[in-house]
Order: sequence, then C-alpha cells, then structure tokens
Amino acid sequence: MKYMENVQKDIKDFSNMHPNRKLAVFGIILFVFILSILIGVYFSRNQSSTESTDQVERAVTEVTSLSLVPSSETVAVGETVTVSVMIDGEAVQAADIAVDFDPAVFTASAVTNGDVFDSIVREEITDGTVSITSAVSPTAASELNTGEIFSFTLEAVAAGSSELSFDPELTITAKNGLNTLQETQNIVITAQ
Repeated sequence: MKYMENVQKDIKDFSNMHPNRKLAVFGIILFVFILSILIGVYFSRNQSSTESTDQVERAVTEVTSLSLVPSSETVAVGETVTVSVMIDGEAVQAADIAVDFDPAVFTASAVTNGDVFDSIVREEITDGTVSITSAVSPTAASELNTGEIFSFTLEAVAAGSSELSFDPELTITAKNGLNTLQETQNIVITAQ
C-alpha cells in the first residue's frame, strides 16, 4: 500500500514540475531508450558476424577438389577419348560442373553418370562446353561419396591441342548449403 502512495506522490510531483524540467526528463528517457536499442543492434551484429565466421571456418575445413582424367592424353583425328570428372576430398550433396574445351579440335558426346550420384539431374552439351547438375537422392541424403561424378566422350575433329578446364563461374560443389570447391585440375589433350 505504501508503494502505491509513493507512486501517486511521484506522479503528483511530476505534474507540478516546471515544463522545461518535464521536457528534460522525457529527453533522458528517450535517450536511454535509443541507447538501449543501439546497444542491442551492436551485439546482434557481433553475434551474426560470429555465426558467419563459424560457417566460413567450417567451409574451409570441408575442402573438395575436382580433376579431369582422360583415357589418353593424345588421340588421332577421327578417334575418341573418354574424360572422367573426379571428385576428391570432402564428399558433397550436389554439384554443378561445366568443363570447357576447344570446339575447333573436339566435339563432345555421350555423358555418362558415375558412381558419386544416383543420376544426373541436368546435362547439356554446347559448342565447347559440357555441363551437368547432380545431387544426392532425397531418400539417401546422408550417403555421400567421392570418385567419378560423370564421364563424357570427346571426338577429335582436327589436329591441335585443347585445354580442358572447369568454368569457375559455373562450377561448384556443395554440402549443407556451402560451396566446398577449393581446387580444380585442368588437363591438355592433343589430337594428331
């Protein structure tokens, strides 16, 4: 009861206060309110920054490399060579891969799924590029493998050398929503 009497007395004293002092009290309350919001935002940014750093550190420890393994590094004009796309290191849940080659020297065909994923979701052969998208089956999302992702056939149409390289803009490997690809190894195949 005494508490209520003190509150009522404080309200009466406040209402009898000079208007400039009332304004000063409201200003102090507003200042404390805004300061508490700014401090909350500051600490929430630090927390988000820490979470982002943890994700980056986790991504750095999960390193994946892609390599190209040809059945032969030289081929006669009119003959074919099979190129396997291999994944090593951290096994992944999905991959988008684009391999570029010189279309004046080779034409590509016969994309074949490897043993890493159950199937190829999307494949495309354009003039100078073989690209695929693969992902683990939703029913076996925890069964991750390394090895051959896919292979394709190149036919030599003219004499010359062609570098086969992973397109850095279109090639990723992903696990838990993070790109794990750290290293790619390109090759050169010569048509004679």
